[in-house]
Amino acid sequence: MIEDDEIDLRPYVMALLRRWKLIAGLTVVAAAVAAAISLATPASYQATSTVAVAALGAAPVPAIKVYLDLATSDGVLTELSKGVGAASGGATLSPTSLRPMLKATAGSDPSLINLSVVDTDPQRVTSIANGWAGQFVQVAGSDFNPSKDSYDQLQGQLTSVRTELRQAMEQLAGIQSRSQLSLIQSQLAAQMANLTTLYASKAALQNTEDIARSLQNRLQQAPSGAQAQPSDDIAILLIQSSTLGGPTQFQISASSGQQDRPLQVLQMSLAGPQVQIQMPDQANRTVGSQLAALEGIIALIRDRAPDADKQIAARQPSIMELETKVSQIQSEQSGLIAQRDELNAALRALETKASQAKAALDAKSGQPLVITDAQIASPQPRGTTKNVALAAILGLMGGIAVAFGAEYLQSRRRPLKEMAQPVIQS
Repeated sequence: MIEDDEIDLRPYVMALLRRWKLIAGLTVVAAAVAAAISLATPASYQATSTVAVAALGAAPVPAIKVYLDLATSDGVLTELSKGVGAASGGATLSPTSLRPMLKATAGSDPSLINLSVVDTDPQRVTSIANGWAGQFVQVAGSDFNPSKDSYDQLQGQLTSVRTELRQAMEQLAGIQSRSQLSLIQSQLAAQMANLTTLYASKAALQNTEDIARSLQNRLQQAPSGAQAQPSDDIAILLIQSSTLGGPTQFQISASSGQQDRPLQVLQMSLAGPQVQIQMPDQANRTVGSQLAALEGIIALIRDRAPDADKQIAARQPSIMELETKVSQIQSEQSGLIAQRDELNAALRALETKASQAKAALDAKSGQPLVITDAQIASPQPRGTTKNVALAAILGLMGGIAVAFGAEYLQSRRRPLKEMAQPVIQS
């Protein structure tokens, strides 16, 4: 058998009835506090100025949102703050203090803007509204609706910038034609390549000398009259060829019947990689003759090393001179290029501003911005009734919550009291 569970609301209703005084008291207190606060709050007044930024019925240039943003911009509020201070005899309001008091909205006509001010002083609110409208008209007229003189001034600035840009371009072209930077850079590259070759040759000579001395040290460990080894002769020939800057491929032949005849280079072609060498009979070659050949090669290397240093030292001044010329030309060109870029940026900015000014003049059609003075400040409703009603609702809800809370705590304490009573046994 299924039984339906039903929620019994009677305990909740009884709890509210038992504590109706608490609920009613909190509701009345909340409403009274709200009424007292509303009555104690100073009355606020609103004044509105209407500004026409274009002919009635016509859409303004630029868009209306741009004008609304301008009305509450820092520049306008800063000047308005100064004007308010001067009008009130020194009591100033900062732009931060003014901003919450001001509100700019689009009017019913697309050409109108409403500038509203809310303040507790009816005279000051009207003064601020009129001052705000005047300052806005002045800034908007300067930025978006320039006079014919301002447009002509922009055209003069454009002419001046174009002249400076043309002069900078002519100077840059003149430097490029006179300096022959590419030719100087080619010469510098050739000099640097030559210097690199000289350093490589010097390093090769040093390496050849190290190899020759290593072979010399090894041969000195053998008796001078010992028979020479063909491999050592070939190594000496290679060292000699490297010292003379010759090729590295050889055609070698041996002659018999020669008594300790030194090695001879029969043919060496600088244009080709081949050398013909006649070698004596190895039976008559000794270690002593090989050491003598190595001494001659080492002496030749020592003679050629200073020449390489002299050639390197002779080329360094010309390289430094070319590097200085290249640096000077590039520095001068960089300055002119930077000036050209700045002038181009300035020219584009002026052309944009002049175009906007021309469009604004055409849209303005000679009509000035129209200002409607702020209306007499009207007091703003305090909203006492709404505040009291809202406070009463909140007080009622709070009273109900407190009543239920009190009932819950009382129900928790009742079992504890029953448990604390003594039990009487019969």
